[in-house]
Amino acid sequence: MKEVGTILKRYSALYAEIRDETTAEKAAAEIERMKARLRELAVEISKAPYKPGHDKLTLAFQTELTQMQTATLNNPDLQRVLADPDLQLQFIGAHSSFVTEGLLPLGQAIASRRTTPPDERQQEPANQAKPQPHE
Repeated sequence: MKEVGTILKRYSALYAEIRDETTAEKAAAEIERMKARLRELAVEISKAPYKPGHDKLTLAFQTELTQMQTATLNNPDLQRVLADPDLQLQFIGAHSSFVTEGLLPLGQAIASRRTTPPDERQQEPANQAKPQPHE
């Protein structure tokens, strides 16, 4: 999860470096790499068994996402890039795919994991009658 946080912070800061076509191409390539890494992390997270403390990590991820959304809306560099007619199509697409193809699968992987360890409530109740085969 620390790596996810690092990627989210880097993503937000990346737009400040975009000044021309060359830096835009580098930034777009970096966004693609970050998105690919988020997908890899989603697979790893979805396979990880539940351990105590994972609930805190899930909450931390949700907090980081919320902060990123707020920061994105208030990020003057992102707004500058998205307002530039020469860059906006490339980066509107890059931003959308980062969210839908990178963050969304990661969030789904985190949400699909058990938030609490398995307990007896998930087992079949002992007093429930089992269907008997027809004779």
